[in-house]
Amino acid sequence: MREFLSPALHWLNEKWSTFAELDASTHTSIFLVAITAVIAYANLRLVRNSQAAHERDLRAYVTMVGGVIDILPDDPEDPEPKVFRVQAATELVNQGRTPAYKFRSLPLLKVGVIEKPLFDPRPPEPDDINSSIIGAGAGMTASMQSCKITQDELIGIWRGENLIFASLRVEYIDAFGKRRFFLARAINSNNPQYAQGPSVTKHAAVTEARTISRWNMTPHRLGYDAD
Repeated sequence: MREFLSPALHWLNEKWSTFAELDASTHTSIFLVAITAVIAYANLRLVRNSQAAHERDLRAYVTMVGGVIDILPDDPEDPEPKVFRVQAATELVNQGRTPAYKFRSLPLLKVGVIEKPLFDPRPPEPDDINSSIIGAGAGMTASMQSCKITQDELIGIWRGENLIFASLRVEYIDAFGKRRFFLARAINSNNPQYAQGPSVTKHAAVTEARTISRWNMTPHRLGYDAD
């Protein structure tokens, strides 16, 4: 340690000796310059902190406030469907005080067992990438890409063995030109909001599974990610 400190101490000693040889007026000027620099830096920090607080207070904040998941036969004309389609719609709102510009959503639906969440931090690009605007305090509905499931997977959902995993990432630009994102992780609720149509199978153990059903979305324990 001493071999590292010695050169530094020697350098400081030389600089102090040089400073000590200056006259009083020069000392005063140097101190005034130093004080001015400190005050200017402090003022700059205050301005930047004030600007950051102003942006936080006014910027757009897009969040998910609800949603539903529908399960329908893939072929509505099939009297005994074996393949079903899962589709969902999420309710979003801009809780900020300025619009969210160039807004777009990247949705993904997957079905899997409860123990293995199938969330994607970066869902695939949607077919239609046209962007829109969400005004301050305004809401909108974002449709999610549908996915197909088998009869066995549908029965597993009704039994509580499988879950529908919804990943919704929204991207937008705030009023200050900064790119923002919000990632929601949601699953189907424990019970369907309503069910219609005939039973999926004739087996007594699964007669509760219906060919048409709707489930409310509920947040997953992994929560949300946002910037």
